Amino acid sequence: MSKAVLTIVLTSVLLFSSAPLHTVKASAPGNHGGTVATNNFGPNDLGNTDKVRKHSAYKKLPEAERNYYEHGQPDFNHDGVGGHDTNGNGVKDGAEANHDRGDLASFCARYNRGAAPDANVPAAPTTLAQFMALMEKIKRCVDDLLEEDKDPQPGVAFVTDQNITDFINAGELGIGNPMSQAEFKGRGFVRSDLPAPNNGASGFVCIDHALVFASIVRELGFPVRQVNVPMSKIQGGMRRYTYQEAVTEVWFDGAWHYFDAYLTGGAAQTSPDGLLGGSFTDRKVFVTTTGTDDYDYRPDGDPVPGSGWKKAEGTDKNPKFDYEKVASAATFEQTQPGVRLFVTVASTGLITGWTPDLPGDPMVPESLKDLFLQPELTGARVEIAKSGYLPHGVAQFDSQKPSEDALPSSFTIETVVSNDPEEDIYCVTVWDRTGQGADFEVLISAEDGVRIAMPSTITGHLDPGEIRELVCGEIIPPGTYSLSGGGKFLANSAVSVLRLDLSGAAASDDPNSFSDSVDIGGSLRAFNYLTRTLIESVSFSSLQGTLLGGGDLMAMGEGTAIVNGVPTNIDFDAAKTGGVITFEVRNADTGALLAGGTGEPGRAALELTITP
Repeated sequence: MSKAVLTIVLTSVLLFSSAPLHTVKASAPGNHGGTVATNNFGPNDLGNTDKVRKHSAYKKLPEAERNYYEHGQPDFNHDGVGGHDTNGNGVKDGAEANHDRGDLASFCARYNRGAAPDANVPAAPTTLAQFMALMEKIKRCVDDLLEEDKDPQPGVAFVTDQNITDFINAGELGIGNPMSQAEFKGRGFVRSDLPAPNNGASGFVCIDHALVFASIVRELGFPVRQVNVPMSKIQGGMRRYTYQEAVTEVWFDGAWHYFDAYLTGGAAQTSPDGLLGGSFTDRKVFVTTTGTDDYDYRPDGDPVPGSGWKKAEGTDKNPKFDYEKVASAATFEQTQPGVRLFVTVASTGLITGWTPDLPGDPMVPESLKDLFLQPELTGARVEIAKSGYLPHGVAQFDSQKPSEDALPSSFTIETVVSNDPEEDIYCVTVWDRTGQGADFEVLISAEDGVRIAMPSTITGHLDPGEIRELVCGEIIPPGTYSLSGGGKFLANSAVSVLRLDLSGAAASDDPNSFSDSVDIGGSLRAFNYLTRTLIESVSFSSLQGTLLGGGDLMAMGEGTAIVNGVPTNIDFDAAKTGGVITFEVRNADTGALLAGGTGEPGRAALELTITP
């Protein structure tokens, strides 16, 4: 479909005006009317069903909490009933000169990428598949409106539903009609704090996508909460919080469902796990996105056992923390300004590093352009899988203070991170971008079991404009282990049964041992028949194991479990010696034996496998 046709389609279903917000100047005439942030949902209310707002679990939530999920904050959610949509039908017709949020929601609920919209808004979803299909339409609609204007982010104010529709009404924005830099700057969205050549650039980023997506979904009657997924990394011996991805969660059929309206492909769109690749970060922590409402948090409770998510560091000190997850990583840092860092994989030529000025910057040598613009990849630059780049100067916070009112404790140095790296030869290259010569310092480190055959520090001096490959070396990912078994165990007059199946990734130079404190998967379940003690939903924070030779082994771990319905800290020990198998699970706080004993011959098993 041509751009002209797309513009006509949008003009017939979307356009409306708004009053200005913050410092953004709105040029379209008129007023919005209606009730701001008191959502009466209009004609396209798809959430007044047993699957959504009438759901028994949702109705049990406090009224103030439900009110927030349905209405949002007044600055970012503008009611779609009244004002320009005088007949409340969600479609521009009759004497209406412009549209409000109701029309935008109507369009996005019917949106089809690259094709005409559906004739009607779909019926209220009754299955998870129908709900996910509707959310996908809205997510694609928001992404296509804002996609071509991504990065760097606006520095004056957040973009809201009012702003977006103002832009559309003024003819400055639409499907296939991205805003120009001049149009964007004319409305006050400008980044003045970026270094050249990006100084003064503008565009939409994840927070804008999340706010507009949430506003549209609320207009259709679905409760929404906004969530930040802050990124962090190890620097200077401490894990530090840096930037974040703004996402949303939408209520349907008794659960919150995760949606990223900015990253639209792969696992990142419906699970925070997708963010473990494609970013410089190796950890995510859920906190509030607005900082003003207690309801923009993940729910209380423990992560699903075996999911790899665990309670975040500092949870008790800062209630904005919830869960976190870590990936193994190889990290390359270049500390000196004026020098740019690149990391390549020898077998594939894939590269991750500094790229903002490629390919148009005349200062960039052709040899560097050749690294990034590979003809065999149709001219596109393809990064190392699950890798990312972070420039100098992004504000960082102590890992226990990732809140909007915390002061930066440091600023990032230039960083390339390869998360969950493949085994291969990696090479490190630096370039003097100043053209005047510069000192460099490269720091190379591994995390969570990755091994790197390179020096930890490389220093030196580059001549004016020099490009130098500093080192190539092998990166070896962590090995894997599995601990399994169970059966019937006796201790005096007590009988316990055990089912054990644990696995994970952990590096060790010793092929006969492992130690893991990250992403321990699987399950442990035990029952003591004498005391009627049930141990389940075990989540391990640490686990170690050793093969002793001759089939003998030992394993131990710490974690939390549900013991007869009560969350309990536990210690776990298991061993096989001369064919005799034993295990114990104890209350870590009191030392009391919860379950355990010696395996009954022929009715108990314990196996440990370690792959370096």
